[in-house]
Amino acid sequence: MNTINIDRLTMVEVNNDFCLTSETIAATTGITNFPNIVATITTSIQVVKSYNELGSTPIGGITINVKTSRRLMMESAYRLANGTYSYASSPAVDDPDLQVQSYITINSLERLSKQKCYEKCDAIHTLANANAAGILNYGVSAADLTNANSLNNIYFAKINKTKAAVNIRKNAKKQANITLNNIIKIQLAKQLDPAANTLRFTNPEWGSQYQDSREIINLGQGTTRITYTLMQAANPVNAATASIVNKMVVARPRLTPYPIQISTPEGLIIHDKLGTGLFDITIEKEGYVIKVLRDNRVKLGGNLPLGIVQLEFVEIIIPIGPNETLVVFGPDSPQWAIGNTINAKNITTGTAISKLNLFNADSENSPYTGTGDTELENGHEFTSLITPTGFKPYLKLFNNSANAGVIRIRVS
Repeated sequence: MNTINIDRLTMVEVNNDFCLTSETIAATTGITNFPNIVATITTSIQVVKSYNELGSTPIGGITINVKTSRRLMMESAYRLANGTYSYASSPAVDDPDLQVQSYITINSLERLSKQKCYEKCDAIHTLANANAAGILNYGVSAADLTNANSLNNIYFAKINKTKAAVNIRKNAKKQANITLNNIIKIQLAKQLDPAANTLRFTNPEWGSQYQDSREIINLGQGTTRITYTLMQAANPVNAATASIVNKMVVARPRLTPYPIQISTPEGLIIHDKLGTGLFDITIEKEGYVIKVLRDNRVKLGGNLPLGIVQLEFVEIIIPIGPNETLVVFGPDSPQWAIGNTINAKNITTGTAISKLNLFNADSENSPYTGTGDTELENGHEFTSLITPTGFKPYLKLFNNSANAGVIRIRVS
């Protein structure tokens, strides 16, 4: 089976995120087509993700993210329809029939059944494709047409079990790689890069930032490398350090250590220009358990994508005195985040009973206000998902007893 290089996609997303910032929007105001190219790349990224998801699902299996696929398909069709309608309404064309055929609203698509919605979006694609040359100047590129067709096919494959739908699923990974290569080699290299280069000398600060966002993609190609993405549950781990050593005995050993790499805000790490070897990688960040990735073999010129590497938080042991209040986590603590799961246990030993209470607080000075359902006596524990309901910037601990205590906290 063809496999999509997740790390390359992450690299593309770094550039795409930069291009969607307010700084980029302001800097590129005078480049008329820049927003359209960025919008096309944004959709192409969704196409890659959708194909990859489709290809990772058993053919005879479950329904996956049909609502998301339908939304992407409708939004793509809406873009094509409005570009076609604008073209049909231009003075040089003035085609009332084409205007009627290309007019749609999102609400009208939402009211349709699954199959009817697919058929309408597919008809819009066919109509736009028949007028491809004319609508180029109305915000619809050839890549937009390709993306729309892909999103139609993906949705069709999710709502049907016909032979055609099965074939789409079988080829999904291959199509993901084709789309990803088109993003890098055409939409970026031949379209967005030249547009950005027009500002290289007139706005050097922005131009340098753009080049940095592109360089990370270039690093992902052409040299011996190991790539992976650091995550804690569903959250990227930023600013972790990763050191790498080669355990293989080689004819010409490296005289200097490999550079330590630091993960990006998206969690991406690239060890580049390695050469043939058998590598151990050590990943460290304060508050996290040290992670060692052993025996990673890569040959000269090869690429070893390790995919997602999960990190775990360090277990915390907190002693607390009688009637004392302590801050456990604050706004800067990665552990204290919605979506994480917290496990707490009173591990006080001996016969003296301590009553330990965890509570949310607005500030580090907020006092404990009363006994809650998190009060733990010796040996007791609880596990809870951190949700938006009642979430506050601080998690604090109060010992509601005259005896010292000890609590153990684990976050996942």
